[in-house]
Amino acid sequence: MDQQTPFRYSKEELRVLSECNKESFYSRCLPFSTILGVTTYYAVKTGKLNPSIKFGATPKVFGAVVIGYLLGKISYQRVCVEKLMALPDSKLGSILRSKYAGKKALTMDIPESDKIIIGMKEDDKYDDVRKTSHMDIDTDRPHFANLDDTYRAPVDPFSSPELKEEPLPKYPPTTYEELRRRNREDYEKNRTKPYRGVLVPDEIPSAVKQNEIGSKADSWFDPPSKPNKKPTNIYGDSWDK
Repeated sequence: MDQQTPFRYSKEELRVLSECNKESFYSRCLPFSTILGVTTYYAVKTGKLNPSIKFGATPKVFGAVVIGYLLGKISYQRVCVEKLMALPDSKLGSILRSKYAGKKALTMDIPESDKIIIGMKEDDKYDDVRKTSHMDIDTDRPHFANLDDTYRAPVDPFSSPELKEEPLPKYPPTTYEELRRRNREDYEKNRTKPYRGVLVPDEIPSAVKQNEIGSKADSWFDPPSKPNKKPTNIYGDSWDK
């Protein structure tokens, strides 16, 4: 039974790993641990975190430092992998290159169905959702011969000839000279009234006219009066009582 030989690192690979270890510690682990440790210590002192009864803030600060160290190593892992893949004759580098190349191939590979869809025309593609155009607004409307008002003129209820107002009659404008002449005639008539002996029919008061008309109407409907007859005897002679 053949036994597998253990993997051996080359000198270049060990040099790169040693550089990655130092660089990750100084550039990532130390800053992260310091920031988390100081922040945790400040939180315990201000009362935001409860300290330990026996050890105080030490356990929480130690845990924060360890978490910062691990975060620094994990964040620098990508940089170290790129350095190993950059080595030309490294077996570890070739393994990492094939591994990451396979991942890239999986992410960049397009399925055959998508390739077919890309090569097809827009009209040949099947879609569950019907695409409607903004220009076919009236295509889905039901058509009724007697109720189609697409090309019918709008009806205005105020445009009916019955509701139109008749124009007012136009009178000729009265000039200032005409008004002066009328006023002068009225003034002359009123001024000469006290010196007249006979009244003009237009000047008779309306109350007098109405009284005369009323008296005439009453006389028209009054029955004719019967003549007074004197009493007579059997011989036809009249005699006074």
